[in-house]
Amino acid sequence: MPAVICNCAPNNFATMFVDFNTCRDSISIASGFCSDMGSILGGLPNSMELRSDLSTIIMGEFNCIVPIVAGSNNGAYNSIINGNQNRICGSYNTIFGGFNNSVCNNSEYSTILNGTGNVVSARSNFIGNGNSNCIPSGSYSFIGSGELNLIKGDNNTIIGGQMNCSNAITAINNFIGGGMNNLVNVHSTSIGSGEMNIVSGFGGSIGSGDHNTLEVGTENSIIMSGTTNLIGINSANNVIGAGSSNTIQNNATCNFIGTGNLNIISSNHSIVFSGVCNVINSNSDCSFIGSGSANRINTNSPYSVIASGKGNQTSSIYNIILGGQNNLIDSINSGIGAGFANCITLNSIDSVIIGGNANCIINNSICSFIGGGSLNEISSAASIANVILGGRSNLVGNGSYSTILGGENNIITGSCNAILGGSNNNDGGFSFVGISGNAVNGAMNNAFHANCFYARNMPGSFTGASGSGQLYYCLIGGSCPLFIRP
Repeated sequence: MPAVICNCAPNNFATMFVDFNTCRDSISIASGFCSDMGSILGGLPNSMELRSDLSTIIMGEFNCIVPIVAGSNNGAYNSIINGNQNRICGSYNTIFGGFNNSVCNNSEYSTILNGTGNVVSARSNFIGNGNSNCIPSGSYSFIGSGELNLIKGDNNTIIGGQMNCSNAITAINNFIGGGMNNLVNVHSTSIGSGEMNIVSGFGGSIGSGDHNTLEVGTENSIIMSGTTNLIGINSANNVIGAGSSNTIQNNATCNFIGTGNLNIISSNHSIVFSGVCNVINSNSDCSFIGSGSANRINTNSPYSVIASGKGNQTSSIYNIILGGQNNLIDSINSGIGAGFANCITLNSIDSVIIGGNANCIINNSICSFIGGGSLNEISSAASIANVILGGRSNLVGNGSYSTILGGENNIITGSCNAILGGSNNNDGGFSFVGISGNAVNGAMNNAFHANCFYARNMPGSFTGASGSGQLYYCLIGGSCPLFIRP
C-alpha cells in the first residue's frame, strides 16, 4: 500500500510519512486469523489477529485489528464500525468508519470517527474527519477535520483547515482553529485561522491573517490579524492589531501597534496606533505615535509623542509634536503644534512653536515661544524666555525676555525689548527698548522708539486737576515740545 504524506508543505514545517503496513506488523488483511473472544459482525473480508481480545469489527470490508507485535495481547478492547481498509494496532481504540484510517503503534484510548487516510499513533487522541490528518505522538489531542493537519505534542487542538501543524513533541496545550499552513512550535499558543502564520513564543496568539509571525521568546504576545506582521525574538507581551508589514523588533517588550503599514517599534512600553512608515527607535521607551506617515521618534528619545502628520521627528526626551509636516525637535521638554518644517534644536529646553512655516528656535534658546508666521527665528546663546508671536522673517538673536509681536524682518539682539510690529526694525543691541514703525533703529537704553508720535488734546499747562505722570505739551519756555509731569 502506498505511503500517506502528513505534512505542512509547502512551508517545510514538517514532513511525516506514515506507512499503514507498519500498523499491521506484516499481517495480511485477508489472513482471517481469529482472536480470543473477539467478534466480527458482517462485512467481508474483515479480520483480527490472535490476542486481539474482546475486540469488535462491525460491517465494512478489509478492516483489521492486530497487536503491534504479533501474538502479544496488546490489541484488546478495540472497535471498528464500518468503513473500508481501516486498521487498529493497540488497545481500547475505536474507528467508526471511513477509508484507510489507522490507529497504530500501540495506541490506546484513541478514536477516528471518519475520513480518509487519517492516522493516530499515540495515546488518547481523537480525529473526527478529513483526509490524511496525523497525530504521531503526544496524548489528549484533537483534530476535528480538514486535510494534512499534524499534531505531535500533548493537549493540542486543530479544529480544521489544511496543513496546520503543532510541530514539536514539546508543543503542548495549543489551538489552531482553521486556515492553511499555520504552525505552532511551543506550548500554550493559539492561531485562530488564516494562512502561513507562525507562533514560536509560548503563550502567544495569532487571530487570523496571513504570513504573520511570533518569533522565539515572544511570550504572551498577540497578532490579531493582518498580513506579514512580525514580533521579533525575545519581544514579550506585545500586540499588533492589524495592518500589514508592521514590526516590533527584537528585544522590545510591552508595545502596541494598532494597524497601518510598515510601522516599526524598537523600544519598550510604546505605541504606534496607525499610519504608514512610522518608527519608534531603540531606547525611546514610553513613546507614542498616533497616526500619519513617516514620523520618527529617534533613538534615545523616551517619553515623546507625535500625534499625527507626516515626516515629523523628535530626537530627545519629553517632547510632543501634534501634527504638521517635517517638523523637528532636538531638545528636551518642548513642543510643536503643527505647521511645516518648524524646528526646535539642541538645548532649547521648554520651548514651543504653535504653528507656521519654517519657524525655528535654535540652540540654547530656553523657554522660548513662536506662535506662528513663517521664517521666524529665536537664535541666541544661553537666552531665556523670548517670544515671536507671528509675522515673517523676524529674529530674536541674543539676549533674553524679549518679544516681537508681528511684522516682517524685525530684529532684536538686546534684552528685555519689544517690537510691537512694522518692518525692518532693529533694537541696535540696546536693552529695555520698545520699537514700533518701519525701519526704526534703537538709539539708547530704556527708551521707546518710533517713526512718529502723535497725541491729541494734551494739556498745555499744569493747571487743572491733571495728575502726576500726565503727558504735556510745553507752551512757555521749555527746551522740548513734550514732557511728563513729575
